[in-house]
Amino acid sequence: MNEKLIQSTSNELLSSLKNTEKRLKYELKPELSYKFRNELYVFSGFKTHAQLKEASELLLDAKGNIKDFKTFYNDVKKIDDKYNKRYLEVERNNAIAATQNAAAWKNFEKLKDTHDLEYVAVKDKRTRDDHARLSGTIASYDDDFWNKYMPPLDWQCRCSTRVRVKGAKESALPIEEAMKVGEKATTYINKDGVNKGAMFRYNAGKEEMLFPETHEYYKVPSSVKAQIKEDVFAAKTNTDAEWIAKEVFGTKKADFKKASAEQSNIVNKALKFALDKAFTNIKEFNIVEKNELGTTEFFANKETRKIEIPISFLANMKDVNVLNLLLETTFKSWLKTT
Repeated sequence: MNEKLIQSTSNELLSSLKNTEKRLKYELKPELSYKFRNELYVFSGFKTHAQLKEASELLLDAKGNIKDFKTFYNDVKKIDDKYNKRYLEVERNNAIAATQNAAAWKNFEKLKDTHDLEYVAVKDKRTRDDHARLSGTIASYDDDFWNKYMPPLDWQCRCSTRVRVKGAKESALPIEEAMKVGEKATTYINKDGVNKGAMFRYNAGKEEMLFPETHEYYKVPSSVKAQIKEDVFAAKTNTDAEWIAKEVFGTKKADFKKASAEQSNIVNKALKFALDKAFTNIKEFNIVEKNELGTTEFFANKETRKIEIPISFLANMKDVNVLNLLLETTFKSWLKTT
C-alpha cells in the first residue's frame, strides 16, 4: 500500500485532532487522546485501500479493454480529488466534532448522578430540520437515546450537548418522540437499499472511537483488514522516530541500537504518552539491558532527566497489554523519583 498516501491522510486528520484538543471545553484524558490518534492512523490506512481499489477498477473500459494512459490518468485524478479533497475535508470535520462530543460525554460521566444531558443544535439556516427538532431534548446518562443519537448525527453536523441539573428544565421533546426524530435524522437510503445514515448511530465518547466500525472503509474481508493494519503499522514505524525526535526531544536522537524498529516504535509511543501525562523536561532516554540501579525496571532519574527502558520489556510489541505495561511502569518509575 502507498505509505506516503497513508501518512498524508493521517497527518491531516492528526493535525485537526491536535488543534481541537487545544480548544476543548472539557479535558480529554491522554489515554483517550492516544487511542484516537491510533484510530486515525488505522482509518487513514483503510481510506487509502478504498481509494487504490477504486482506482484499480478504472483500468479497463466498459468493453474490457485497457484504457489509454490519458483517459486512465484523468479518471484517477477524479478519484484523487474525491478522496483527498472533498471526502478528507468532511472526514476532518467529523473527527473534530466527534472529539468535541466525546470529551463532553466523558465530562458528563462524572456528573451523571446530579445532571442530565441536553442536545443542542446550531440555530441557523444551515441546520437540518430533524437536528433542529432534537435541540432541547434532555435525557439521563442511562437513556438509550445517547447510545444512538449523540452528535454528530451526520457529515458536517455541528450539533453539541450541554449538561443540565436534573429537574431544572423539561425536555423539549418526550424521549419516545426524540427517538423517532433521531431515527429519521439518521436514515437516508442509497440506490442499493442500504441506510447510509445508520453509521452515525453511535456514541463517540462511550465507544471511544471517532469513526464507527460500520464505516464503508472498514467493510473489507478479515484477511484484507489484517494486511491493511500491517501496512499502517509499517507507515507509523517509518515516521514515529523522526516525529518523536522533533516533537518531544527537539533535535535529540534516541539510542535504538539494541531495539528493532518495531520495538522502538512502541517505546516512542509510550514515551510520548508519558511525556504528555507527567514529564515536561526529559533530556534523553535509552534502551538498556539493565538500568543504572542494576535492575530490569523502568527508571526515571529526576536529577539527570533521563529515562532508562530495559530491553526485556520489549518482547512482544504487538500485544496491547505490553504497551499498557510500558505506560504503567513508566508512571510508577516517575513517582518513585519525585
